[in-house]
Amino acid sequence: MGSSRLLSMNMPAVVKKGLMGSLTSGGGDSYPDGLCDDANGINSNITLIQNLADLTPTITDDFSSASNWNLDSTTTISSNALNFEIDGSGGINQTNNGYRTLTSSVSNSFWTMEFKLTISSYTASGNTDQNTLYIGLTDTADALNNSQDFLGLAISGNSGSEYICISRDSGQPADAPTPTGASFSRSVQAETVYVRMIRNSSTLEISLFSDADFSTLLETQTQSISGTVQNLDNIQFLTLHGNTTGSPELDGKVENLEIFDGVVGGDVKVGSGCYSFNGTDSEVNCGSASDWEFLNDKSTDWSIAFWAINKQGTTTNAKNILATVDNGGSSDGLGIDTRTSQGVRVFFQFDNGSKSGTVTWNSVIPTSTTEWFHLSFVCNASAEEVSLYKNGSLVSTQSVGGDGIGSGGQTDSPLCLGARVDTYYYEMFLDDMLLATRKLTTDEISDLADGNAVSTLSDKSGIVAYYNFDSTTSTDGTANRLQNEACP
Repeated sequence: MGSSRLLSMNMPAVVKKGLMGSLTSGGGDSYPDGLCDDANGINSNITLIQNLADLTPTITDDFSSASNWNLDSTTTISSNALNFEIDGSGGINQTNNGYRTLTSSVSNSFWTMEFKLTISSYTASGNTDQNTLYIGLTDTADALNNSQDFLGLAISGNSGSEYICISRDSGQPADAPTPTGASFSRSVQAETVYVRMIRNSSTLEISLFSDADFSTLLETQTQSISGTVQNLDNIQFLTLHGNTTGSPELDGKVENLEIFDGVVGGDVKVGSGCYSFNGTDSEVNCGSASDWEFLNDKSTDWSIAFWAINKQGTTTNAKNILATVDNGGSSDGLGIDTRTSQGVRVFFQFDNGSKSGTVTWNSVIPTSTTEWFHLSFVCNASAEEVSLYKNGSLVSTQSVGGDGIGSGGQTDSPLCLGARVDTYYYEMFLDDMLLATRKLTTDEISDLADGNAVSTLSDKSGIVAYYNFDSTTSTDGTANRLQNEACP
């Protein structure tokens, strides 16, 4: 966290339907085929996930001074930490509390907050009325205001001592006094956790990590947000005693707080960003149908490679990773979609959809909703075979069943990522995608699966598109376009 983050914060975090532009080129090596110069870009509800290590936080607090805070007499800021101590002696609203007023409200759509939370000691209690710790953002410069909007983390002794993801619309700080929200299965204990809160439109997502790099996830919970929870302009810290003697006791501190306004932070595989597809209405359309005819032509070899996270969990049939075939029964083109049993399928349709060829692999897609995996599809078109590589290793080479692969490049739709033209949406993260009119070598596949960017490949012949998903702003500065490095 901290000093290495370098990027201005005016980059759009989401692109709404209808904001489209052509893909533009980045600098660097030559890519001779260049079909991606004609691509259309983003057309619906894509969220840009950014690597926070590359960014400068909008707001930081290292707790080196209490000058920014309005604190009660029992709360201290010292030794670069906000320190709290609850003795469990009872008396509701006997508190440690404080708030820091920001210069302006954070975004009502997107922000990320991170901090280090240390529980130095915790003694649980069976009492229903318990002390509670709240840390988050609120709309009132008063820690004990009874009609505040609040988004953040709570620690409660209720139901066996738990962390809780809280969204509150004009409620009491104590929630009378038991907080309600999305409860973690992880029990509160003496430990240090690293907390990441993400407001993403209508949800608050809180993740607990075990390390300062936010790389080892312990648990994530998500709570829906009312549309009226907005204009949050104060960081709030609040502890509430239970109202009976023998309530839980809780001592600890908060350190290294950072807020990235207008940004959704997360796990990025290659470069500084990736795209999140919501599985409901997210898709990206690229180029025109004629640009992608080589994917359905038995005279042209091709390769497709990309990183993904399966946010769906257990897979179902016909959720499209990509497609050049639309959702009509008489459509022609290629598609790659998910199947049951964590499977993935490549399918070809041609002759007005009357003929089709398919190849399917089972037990390929992880059930984990946080694990990055790399897939490379390599088509030997004349032999009508497709090889699948997962994380650099060959899964198998299979003959295309049914009617095989079409002739003449029969394709009805532009390349669509994350859906099959307004339907069959797939919830996923997608990063560093390549499409080429040649077969990648096993060494090239291994290099990509090792986390090297497509732009590092020494042989760029045949690469017709490379999408790094690092930005929703093209290199010419025009907003709402998909950045593309493949076609300088």
